[in-house]
Amino acid sequence: MVIVSKVLRQHYGAKPLPVNPRKLNAQLNAMLRVIGAPGRRWDAGLLLTDDKHIQFMNKKYRHKDKPTDILSFPNYTIQTPGVLPDVRGQDARYLGDMFLSLPYIESYCLHNGIQRIPLSYGLTCL
Repeated sequence: MVIVSKVLRQHYGAKPLPVNPRKLNAQLNAMLRVIGAPGRRWDAGLLLTDDKHIQFMNKKYRHKDKPTDILSFPNYTIQTPGVLPDVRGQDARYLGDMFLSLPYIESYCLHNGIQRIPLSYGLTCL
């Protein structure tokens, strides 16, 4: 599920966001279907935020007092790459949460000629 934070909406004001949250949600769900075992649906959270919020989280959880593009907080420790944990029930099939700083990513992309955000990278960190 993709959530746009209130601070991010305030950051952009009347300007449109550089990404479409609905399309991003569809892409996230497509990637989750690809990695899931047949007949099992996995989920993950994605919060779109700003540099100040992600810097606060980066300092709190990684002890780095600077903004970053993405932070991932996995719900499980994956023992074997590509093998999801064997869990029972839909509630247990939650991989974790990702936080993306859209202003940071937008700036990085502009300076490096990149047009995609690192959602797939964040998902691999879960």
